[in-house]
Amino acid sequence: MALTERSQIHVQPGPVSAYQGDLSDGARSALYNYYNSEHKRVRYDLERHHDRGTICHIMNDTAQFYEYALLDGRRITPSTRSQRDNAGSYIVKYVWRNETHAGEVVSIFHHKQSGIHEESLFAEIKWMKNLPISPLAHGDPWEDLYVVTI
Repeated sequence: MALTERSQIHVQPGPVSAYQGDLSDGARSALYNYYNSEHKRVRYDLERHHDRGTICHIMNDTAQFYEYALLDGRRITPSTRSQRDNAGSYIVKYVWRNETHAGEVVSIFHHKQSGIHEESLFAEIKWMKNLPISPLAHGDPWEDLYVVTI
């Protein structure tokens, strides 16, 4: 998910992490698809076939990571940067087309790519799968663990 100035939410990056390193395979793939969504602008280093008539830069595999970001005033600390076992700082909820989605923010980063001059802040998110079950439904494998006393 790209968090950019075009978003309807206000995002401000926190301090730059001392770690500047490789992108995960998932983030690299998502950026490749994002940059090439309108026309081919980047290619992988080992990609053999590309249009010779177009300028196509080799994908940069590294990024500058941030310790946290402020999302509408809420501090989001990615799970890879979190020092505490507190999921409350890296779980986000997003409503899109009247559907609620939740996920774990894995990393927040800025990616500089040769030939692309846009300033975007990116977040790598592991989206959670919504299961249509209630924890108190009959037949729930965990129903014996729920004790309700009145």
